[in-house]
Amino acid sequence: MRTIIWIVIIVFAAYQVMSLPRFRDNFACPLLKCQGIDPECAQPTYYRQKGRVCRGCDRNICLSTNLPVK
Repeated sequence: MRTIIWIVIIVFAAYQVMSLPRFRDNFACPLLKCQGIDPECAQPTYYRQKGRVCRGCDRNICLSTNLPVK
């Protein structure tokens, strides 16, 4: 019984290695210039770009507007 379990584990591990993409996407989330916000007023924001989750500028929950610095 142990032999069968080990065979299943080895086959599953080999399948995962063989199913990996041949190259990795070197995409990195862009660096944003954001306003300085007090920690007690900052609410983090996130967005997706090219299938990855990136951190956006913090939202100021003490004020109604939060525009990125240009």
